[in-house]
Formats: sequence, structure tokens, C-alpha cells
Amino acid sequence: MLSRLKSLELQGYKTFASKINFEFPAKITAVVGPNGSGKSNIADSIRWVLGEQSFRLLRGRKTEDMIFAGSEFRSRAGMASATITFDNEDGWLPIDFSEVSVTRRAYRDGQNEYLLNGQKIRLRDIQELLSQSGLAERTYTLIGQGLVDSALSIRPEERRKFFEEAAGIGLYRSRREEALNRLDTTRRNLERVKDILSELEPRLRSLERQARRFLEYKTIQADLQVLLRDWYGYHWHRAQNDVMQSKQVLREREVRQENARDTFERYDRRISTLRTELQELRTLLNNWHVESSGLHRQREQISRDLAVLDERQRSMTDQKRNFGSDLTRLDEEIKSRKLNLESLGKDYALLRQEYQDAQTQMQQAQKVLETRRMERESVERESREQRRLLVQQETTAVELKARQNELDERLNNLVQTREKTEKDIVIARRSQVEKKQHYDSLVLSLSSGEEERKKLEADITVIANQMRELDEKVRVVQKETNRLQGEQARLNAQLDVLEQAERSLNGLNQGSKSLMEAVQKGGFSGKYSTLSSLLEAGKEYELAIAASLGEFLDAVVLEDADPEDAMHLLAKTDKGRAILLPVSLLREVNLNPTQKDSGIIGRITDFIKVKSAYQPLINALLGNTFLVADRSEAKKIIQNAPVSTRLVTLEGEIFDGIGSIVAGKENRTSVIARPRQKRELQEMLLQIQTSVLQIQEDGQGFERQFEQLKAAQTQTRKLLAQSNESQQNQQKLVHQANLVFEQAKQRLDWMDNQIQSLEQQITQTETTRKETQKAIHVAEEKAENYRVVVRGIAKRLDGMSLEEAQSVVGHWKTNAAVSERAANEAKKRLDENEQLVNQNNQRLIALKRRMEDISMTQADLDDEKGVLRAKEQELQIQIEAVQQKINPAENQLRTIEQSYTKLQEEQSTAQQAVSIAERHVAQGQLEFSRFKDTLANLSRRIEEDFGLVAFEYSNTMSGPTPLPLDGLVEQLPKIETLEPALEENINRQRAQLRRIGPINPDADEEYVSVKERFEFMSTQVEDLKKADEDLRQVINELDELMQREFRKTFDAVASVFKELFTRLFGGGSAKLLLTDEENFNNTGIDIEARLPGRREQGLSLLSGGERSLTAVALIFAL
Repeated sequence: MLSRLKSLELQGYKTFASKINFEFPAKITAVVGPNGSGKSNIADSIRWVLGEQSFRLLRGRKTEDMIFAGSEFRSRAGMASATITFDNEDGWLPIDFSEVSVTRRAYRDGQNEYLLNGQKIRLRDIQELLSQSGLAERTYTLIGQGLVDSALSIRPEERRKFFEEAAGIGLYRSRREEALNRLDTTRRNLERVKDILSELEPRLRSLERQARRFLEYKTIQADLQVLLRDWYGYHWHRAQNDVMQSKQVLREREVRQENARDTFERYDRRISTLRTELQELRTLLNNWHVESSGLHRQREQISRDLAVLDERQRSMTDQKRNFGSDLTRLDEEIKSRKLNLESLGKDYALLRQEYQDAQTQMQQAQKVLETRRMERESVERESREQRRLLVQQETTAVELKARQNELDERLNNLVQTREKTEKDIVIARRSQVEKKQHYDSLVLSLSSGEEERKKLEADITVIANQMRELDEKVRVVQKETNRLQGEQARLNAQLDVLEQAERSLNGLNQGSKSLMEAVQKGGFSGKYSTLSSLLEAGKEYELAIAASLGEFLDAVVLEDADPEDAMHLLAKTDKGRAILLPVSLLREVNLNPTQKDSGIIGRITDFIKVKSAYQPLINALLGNTFLVADRSEAKKIIQNAPVSTRLVTLEGEIFDGIGSIVAGKENRTSVIARPRQKRELQEMLLQIQTSVLQIQEDGQGFERQFEQLKAAQTQTRKLLAQSNESQQNQQKLVHQANLVFEQAKQRLDWMDNQIQSLEQQITQTETTRKETQKAIHVAEEKAENYRVVVRGIAKRLDGMSLEEAQSVVGHWKTNAAVSERAANEAKKRLDENEQLVNQNNQRLIALKRRMEDISMTQADLDDEKGVLRAKEQELQIQIEAVQQKINPAENQLRTIEQSYTKLQEEQSTAQQAVSIAERHVAQGQLEFSRFKDTLANLSRRIEEDFGLVAFEYSNTMSGPTPLPLDGLVEQLPKIETLEPALEENINRQRAQLRRIGPINPDADEEYVSVKERFEFMSTQVEDLKKADEDLRQVINELDELMQREFRKTFDAVASVFKELFTRLFGGGSAKLLLTDEENFNNTGIDIEARLPGRREQGLSLLSGGERSLTAVALIFAL
């Protein structure tokens, strides 16, 4: 079993005021200590740091109880902190760290914070991480004080949580609960969306009415714009004249300023040129000076190097001379010492021989003396003790033989045990190899599964990226669709405005309007049409056509109708006059031929599109009207044209053949432009509808691809879930195989230790046996010797004489001592001389080698000196060449600096002129800005009253480009004087707007927005229904997974619990039961036990000790 817990660090937690770190190096760690030392607090801190929220289990009531409360000598702490560190080398925690640290901190204000490897995370993240590894809250992993049998005291439904954590499905249950909560939220959201739809529907109808009212308001506002156009045209062009005059003054001052700046810039360019030349020349001189300085430094360095080389040569010459003297002296000393060494060697050999002879004689004499003394003493001792010693030796020999028999028997037993153990080791080694192979195969399978899992995760990431891209495309399509729909709504609104203007007869005079209103009410028979509604022309010709028609622009065309009815209506009412054009009464006119003149663009009727039935009518009205480019061409052509000919310019100026001229601007093009604008708007609406259909089709294609990718993602996620499940099962198998392998390894190690112990015992026994045999042999020999000595005592005593032997020993001892002292002194002198000779030889060799090195170094120094002298001469040449460049350059530098100073003075004068011109320009800009602000304020007032206006600017002014909304955007005419009744008419129109009352200008946009929201909410209803179905599917999948894992874990725990119960009680049986097998996801777990010698009984009938053992069996099984 691998050690998971590495360390626990506490600071400010309960009784641990200071920072303290507990290391857990072993697989099992016991904490011991006296009462009150904090043992239980260590266990509580582990439970607390892993996210425990129940203060009752932590032996407290609130967060402050977890923080050090202070003591007599130390103030209380403001924070409690605990950090637990786990070893995650084998990845038992699902996080990519080899070491995982979990930290919890609590403050006195009740706040808690959690950190994972130093990074702040939520409590929920901690709980999900730990629940995947069996360390979740309320599990069997942490057992508090007095809570061993809590697994038996709780209800069967609560006991189920232990099995869920063992199966690793606690996280799935929490996710299932989250899915249920999300399902409930989805249903509530669905109800809320339906409520919103019920609220939006009446608002949508209200906004539709407001939008229609807004269109009526716009119609009256259009009539008001016709009146305001002249009033603002007068003030607009007058303000432009003021701006133009101030602008002309400003331009003249700017020209003077520009001339002053040109003069200043000319001086500035010349100064910049001189400054550049100065910089380049100074850079060049600096480089040459740097080069010269570098060359001087190199020459000085070479001179120093040559001086150093000369000094080294002199030193080496002195050394060589001294070494020669030393060699001569050492050679003579070596010869002298060798002669002395030969003489000393001969003396030492002679003295050594004398000492050896005296020593030999002394030893012989001592042996004789000692033998005689021992024989005499032995006779005197052994004469009394010989029999007793002989009996004693024989008794010892008998005892040693009995000890030897015991050792032989013990040795045989040890040998037999060793042979049996060796056979067990062979079997155990074979089993260990098989288990190792099984473990390696499982690890290899786990690695391949991990690669497959990573591949699936990569596939999911790719699919997710593709889904995000498609989702972005769908959003772009939706955004473009909304934009086009908004544009479509805007164009529809414009089209409605045009149709409303036609229906309200906007732009016609009072007589024509009253006549057409009577026709619309059904008061006349036949067909009545306004002439402007029958015509269509290009935008650039509309002004010329409107001017050519003049008062006929308001004419009413009659088909199959009697004009008398219309004339009667106009005569009896005071509603103005009208021009009637009965088609049946009109006559054809003679068309003048088209003159071949470069100034004539063409006959005006050629630029009008009309139905063929109305072509004679147009020819009658405009058949002899020709279009020319401008009034200069018209003046030339009209002089030679027939009297019935009329010329009209593109600006609307009319030249009649009789000589009359109609000039000025009366912008009534909006009336004749309505058919064209309607056609253009309808074409644009058709294009937008086509684009919307195409974009919607693309969006549907993207959505289909998105659904396909979503299905592929779901399938890949299922495969990944299956892979994760397989990996978890495989990890469990690997863990079990590792445990089996470790057990086999430990048993084999124990057997090897047993073999070693047996070998040691056998060796010790054999050693003891040999020592015993040797002792027996010695005892027998001693007994025999004692017998021999007893027989020879009498004979040896008679022939012993000690005095003669003692005198001989004394004589030779004296000679040996004298000879030894003389030989030692000779040997010492000999060794000293040999050492001196060796030292002299070594010094002689070293001196010769040193002289050879000096000779070689002197030769190298001579070569180096030659190279340096050549380099020194070369550097001197380079220095002279650089100096020749520096002198003329310095003269040139002085000349340029004088010119530079003079130009700076002239530039200063030009700078003053520029400042004066800039001050005048600033004054002109202020005046121009004041007139321009006046014009801008007028423009703002025009926009506030008109809305969208196409301002007419003079040739010298520019403004914003008019929007492409012809007919809706009016152009201000150039008016010199104002009509007196203009103000009154404007006030009357504004009074009508006030009678309409307040309107909602955003009603149209709000209507479109609310309609889009209504449609979006309708779509959301479908999405919420689909989300409801998806959540139900997820819950069903989680139920199936939890049921499968719970069943597998329950069967495994039940089997192990039954075995452990029998082992702990020495018999009996116990089993785990499901309280509700029909409802497998919510069933509880009950326990039935039968103790040895008893019948089956419930847990409540067990004693305290029996309950504890049963709980231990259950916890170990889990």
C-alpha cells in the first residue's frame, strides 16, 4: 500500500498557536501524548481542512472555536490555517500534479477560504475533487473520536452514502441533483417565457396602432416642410455668404502664413544640411581620433611587452648560470657520499653477522636453562597433583562428547528447515514473477487506455472549436438577417409614406386635391388620374420635366369621363382651381423637328416613361419642348428656333420661343419623383427579400452542421465516459495487482531473511561443534601428557644442573647486546647516507630539466621580440597616415561651424515672421469659426424642424452628402426676399401637428423590435422544451451509471465484509442486505450478523465490543 499523506501544517488552529508541520513518512503513523496535548485536534484539523462544515463533529459551535483563543502568555490569533499535502505520483487524485496541497483558512468574521496548490478555489471544487478519490465529507476515510460504530448506528438509507463514496458515484449523485435543479429551473423559465409572450402580444397590437399614427404625423410634417423650405432657404444662403467672406479673408492670411513658413523651412533645410555635414564630419574625426588613440595604445603595449621580454631574458640568463654552479656542486657531493655509503655497508654487514652469532648462542643456552628449570619445577608440582588432573581431564572429555551429540541433532534439524524454506522460496519467486507480469500487463493496458482517452478529449476539443465557429457563423447570419429585416422595415416604411402621400394627394394644389378627394369618395363616373402619377423619368431630368409642365404638374387626366362634372364641382365650391385633361378632347400637335445642335440633349418627351395610351397627351403638352444643358446654350438656340419651341435646362430654367424666360427654383420634383421612388423601393425590397432568403438558407445549413457536430460531440462524450469508466476500473485492477505484488514481495523478503537466519544458526552450530571436537582432542592429549610426565619425572630430576647453564646464558647475552647496539648504529648511518644520495640525484635531474626549459624559453622570447618590433614599426606608419587625415578635416569643421551660426541667426528672424502670420491666421480662424457656428446652429434648427435635409452649399463650401431618399429629403431654395403670408402658413401647419398630440417617434422601430422579441421568445420556448428533454436524458444516463457502479461495489464489499467478519470473530457469519431492491437508486443497506454459537440477530442486540468489531469489518471492507 502506497503512502498518500505526506504532511500536515497547522497555524492558529485550536491549541496550535505557532506554525507547526507534521511529517508522515510511514504507511502507519500513531500520535501519542498526555491528555490535553492536542491529539484530537490533529484529527479534527484533517477533517476540517478537507471541507467539514459540521462544527459538532469538530467539537465546536462556530468558526471562532477553530481559531486559537489565546493564553496567559500569548494573545489570541486572528486566523486559523491548515494545509494538508498528499503524494499524487500515481495520480490517485484526478489532477495533474505530483503533489497536491489543500489549504483552508478561517477568520474571526466567519469567512473561510480554500486553496489548492496555492490557488484560491471554491469549497465545491474541493468537495468534487475529493469525492472522486474517496475523501468526500461524511465518508469512512476519516473516523472521529467515538465514531467507530457510527456506521452501524445510522439508518440504512444514510449507510448507503458510504457505499456510494466507495463506488465513486457521490459526484454523479451531486451532478444528478444539479441536473434536477436545472430541470426545475428550465420548467420555471418556460413558464416565464410563456408569461412574457402573453404580455408582449397586446403590446405588439398597441405599437402597431402607434406606428400608423406616426405615419399620419409624418404626412402633415411633409406639408410643413414645403413652407419651411423657403423660410430656411433665405436664412441659410445669407449665413453662407457671411461664412464665405470670412473664409476668403482667412485664406489670404493663410497664404501669407504659408509664405513665411516656406522661408523658415528653407532656412531649416539648409541648417539641417549643414547640421548633417557637421555631424558626419565630427563622426569621421571622432572615428579617426579613436583609431589614432587605439594605435597609440597598441604601440605602447608593444613597448611594454618588449621591456618585459628583455627583463625575462636577463632573469633566465642569471638562473641558468646559478643552475650550472649547483650542478657541479651536487655532482661532487654525490660521488663523495657513494664512497662513504660503500664503507658503511661493509661495517654494517660485519656487525650484523656478529650479533646473529651471539644471539644464536644465547638462545641455545637459554633453552637449556629453561628446560632444566621447568623440569625441576614440574617434578615438584606434578608429584602431588598428577592423578587429580588426570581424572579431571577425563571427566571434561566425557562432558564434551555429550555436548557434541546435542549439537549434531540440532544441526540436522536446522538443515531440514533450510531445505523446506528454500523450496518455498522457489515457489514464491515463481508466483512473484507471475504477479509482476500480470501487473505490467495491466499497467500497459492502462497506458493504452489513457492514450485513447486523450485522443477522445482532443476530438471533443476539435468538435467544440468547430461548434463555436458554426455558432459564430449562425450569429453573424442572424445579425445580417436582423440588419436586412430592419432595412426591409425601413424601406417598407418609406414605401408606406410614399403611398400615403399619394393617397393624401400631398403636393397637389387645392383644386386638384379637392377634385381627386371627391373622385376617391365615388362621386364621379369614369377614370380620374393625376398627371404626375402617370409619369416616370430619370432623377437627373425630374427638375427639368417638373419645370416644363409648370401648372400642368397638378393636372387631372380624365378617361371615359365627362369634364362637366368636375367643372361643376370646382365652380360650386371655394376649393381652388384645377387643370383638366380629358383624353378624348385633346388634339394632336405638330411637332417641330429636332434641331441638329450640339447644345440640345433631346426632346423632353424622350426622357419620360409613360404608357402608350398617354403618349399623345404628353406630346400635346411637351412635344415642342427640348432639353438643353444650360442657359448659355439655350440663349444661343432660342434665337433661331420656331416660336412654338420651348427650351428647358437641367436646372429648370425655361426659354420660350416668343422670348419669355421662366427662371428660379421651385422644387416640386417630389411629386413627379414618386413613381420612380416607388419602383426603386420595390426593387430594393425584392433584392433584400432574396438576400434574406439566401442568408436564412445558409443559416439553416449552419444549424444542420451544428446539430451534426453536436450529435458527434454527444457520441464522443459517451465514448469518453465509457473510456473514463474503463480507466477507473483498470486503475482499480492495477492497484489490486500492485497490492498483491507487494504482498508477494514482502513474503519473499521474509523468506530470504529466514534463510539468512537459518544459515547463521547452522554456521554458529557447526563452529560450536568444531570447537567442541577440538576441545575433546585437547583434553585427551592433556591426559596422555600427564601420564607421560608422571613416568619421566624421576628420570629428569637426576640429570639437571642449573648453575653451569646460567653462566653460559649470561656470557652470550652480554655479547649479543653489545653487537646489537653497534649494528643498529651502523644501520642508521647507512640509511641516512642512502637518503641523502637519493635526494641529491633527484635535485640533479630537476636542475638539468630546468636548464633545458630555460634554453627553450629564451629561444621563444627571441622570436616573440622580433614579431613585436615589426608590429611596432607597422603601427607607427598607420599613426602617421591617420594624422594626415585629421588635420584637413579639422580645418573644414571650423569653416562649416561659422556658416551654421550665421544661418541660425537668419532662421530666428524668419521664425518671428511665422509667429506674426500665425497670430493673424488664428484671429481669422476665430472669426470664421464664429460665422461657421452660426451656420451650424441654423443647420441644427433646420434639422430639428425638417428632419432630413439636403443642404445646398456654394462652390467654395462643402457639406454632408445627401442621403439617397429622393422625395423625402427637400432641398432649400435660394430666396432673396420672404413672402408676408409664409409665417402664418407655417404656424397653421404646426397647429395641426399640435392637435395630433404627442406621438411615439420610435413606434415603428419599437414595433419591429417587439415583433422580433416576440418571435425570439417563441423560438426560446422550443429551445427550452429541447433543454428539458436533454436534461431528462442526462438524468437517466446518470441513474444507469450510478446503479451499475453501486451494484458492483455492493457485491465486492459484501463479499469482503463476510470474510473479515468471520476472521475478526473467529467464526460466525454476516451479510449485507438491500432494503428495497426494486428501487435500486434509493435503497438502503442493512446488516445481519450471526456470532459464533448464536443465531442470526439484529445490530441492536450486539454488545458494545461486538458492534465495534462489526463496524471495523465494514469499514475495512469499504
